[in-house]
Amino acid sequence: MKRIYIGLLLLGAGIAAAQEGEYAGPAILSRGIGPGRRSADDLLRMRFYAQINAIYDNGLSAVSVDSNGQLQSTDGYGIQGALGAYGYHQWKHTLLGLDYRGSYNHYSNDTYYDGSDQNLSLGLTHQLTRHLNLTLRQLAGTSSRPMFSFYPSGFTDPSVEGIPVNELYDSRVTYTNSMLDLTYQKSARLSFNFGGSGYFVRRRSQALVGLNAAYARGDMNYRLSRTQTIGVDYGFSHFDYSRGFGSSD
Repeated sequence: MKRIYIGLLLLGAGIAAAQEGEYAGPAILSRGIGPGRRSADDLLRMRFYAQINAIYDNGLSAVSVDSNGQLQSTDGYGIQGALGAYGYHQWKHTLLGLDYRGSYNHYSNDTYYDGSDQNLSLGLTHQLTRHLNLTLRQLAGTSSRPMFSFYPSGFTDPSVEGIPVNELYDSRVTYTNSMLDLTYQKSARLSFNFGGSGYFVRRRSQALVGLNAAYARGDMNYRLSRTQTIGVDYGFSHFDYSRGFGSSD
């Protein structure tokens, strides 16, 4: 399946350009939402954007088969409108990150695949004491085109966020994920982190199975130098399913 975008209008600052100019990557011992930066002046401030795209998709597939039991697919072309916001706001002891992306797709030749895509990521890191930080992260989204709609946010760990990016069908999927982490910075070099998350995925089609999951994690990291860190981590996850049976650890 391929998607082609042709941008027609752009308002505000684009995310890619903003990140290229100001985002320096994650901090070495960071477990929270803050990007790596040399000073508070380097923090990526909140940016807003809007755009209109001409789109062409091939291989659009609904959750159905033809009279021969084969999956059906079609090509689609149309227009997409999108808007969003990305960036950070910082107080004395608190850092807030936001990544919101919303769009609506209209296909001129097949309106069955029309629909909106919404993706929201919020992250909050608060310094409880001199050595202790609390991080809360919330992700939620819904999409009728999940293969191209969801992208990991810059201040979340993609290994635990549970975003359904590899859907086989073009049918609406909804997800949410709540994460909490507590980080103890014992020294400038040594830190410990303990956290957990819970998320679920729901698919609109009654023929598809949903997912419930819980994840617990812990790690210890020691900074050897400005460019080298050694650490150990452990994670445990549990999965069970809606409209299905069985579970997995």
